[in-house]
Amino acid sequence: MDEALRAERRRRHRLYVIGMAVAIAGIIMGTMPLFAEHTPIHVSKGCAAVGALILAIGRFAPDHFLRRWWIF
Repeated sequence: MDEALRAERRRRHRLYVIGMAVAIAGIIMGTMPLFAEHTPIHVSKGCAAVGALILAIGRFAPDHFLRRWWIF
């Protein structure tokens, strides 16, 4: 496997991990009783939606977009 392909996969995997963490945080804020009492529902839904958007960018973004805008 050449280095360019490995770098592209690393960029995508980083986006997957970040998006998954944000989406899981939103789901936990909306469902766990400890957090649900103190968190407005639109905040938790918004957090989950942002996580889903990051996952979608990681999945469907073209390679040149990831190379240009993703710093890591």
